[in-house]
Amino acid sequence: MIRAVFLDIDGTLLSHRTNCVPESTWRAMRMLKEKGVMTVLCTGRHTSELEELKLLDFPYDAYVLLNGQFCLDEKMNVIASFPFEADAKKALLEVFHEKKIPLVLIEKERMYISFVNDYVVEAQAAVHTNVPPVEEYLGDDFYMCVGYFNGDRTIYNIPGLKVTEWYSGAQDIIPENASKAKGMQVLLEHYGISRDEIIAFGDGDNDVEMLAFAGIGVAMGNGTAAVKKAADYITDDIDEGGIYNALVHFGVIE
Repeated sequence: MIRAVFLDIDGTLLSHRTNCVPESTWRAMRMLKEKGVMTVLCTGRHTSELEELKLLDFPYDAYVLLNGQFCLDEKMNVIASFPFEADAKKALLEVFHEKKIPLVLIEKERMYISFVNDYVVEAQAAVHTNVPPVEEYLGDDFYMCVGYFNGDRTIYNIPGLKVTEWYSGAQDIIPENASKAKGMQVLLEHYGISRDEIIAFGDGDNDVEMLAFAGIGVAMGNGTAAVKKAADYITDDIDEGGIYNALVHFGVIE
């Protein structure tokens, strides 16, 4: 029996063609809620971006944010968090302060960028969120970075990092041992749910481990080749009822 559904946001829950969540997806989520099945956002996004995208009106049951680095309950109380360790943190701060590559540092309460260029504006427009403000590092822990490399591979020389592209030349950066699957495991232990009792939906390369971890991993029809290869099932495109259709296919909703 499926007890929880894990949902990526960009290209899975949120269509960037229409810049909204398809009505069929909202309908499916309401049906899950009525059946007592948990709905969990599992994304690389920060809480401030969820607010900006107007995704918080629905009563989600939990959140795995920043590609597994931040796990929250339904009231957004922190269940677990995993900041960068000292060596990686020091190396990333050097990149941030050099200001050769635009780099976003993401903390618990804020996300900010070292500097902005035209490429940053282009990449952020593609995912319908504002460019982060230019601010200074003040000494707090940070959990994920976003780099706008556009051909510069300096960041790949830093040991201990995992880099996943979400737009041509724009990447999420997390510790090499981090993943959405790690955050999911923490959440499942917290709620007493097994891997076999969850279904996960994703469309991007940062969803590969999430789909492989879940009892049922579903790739969106608009997903990348890598995520489709990792999936147990490939559903329809996001704008063609992909989430709703897959949940019906597996008998989670009727």
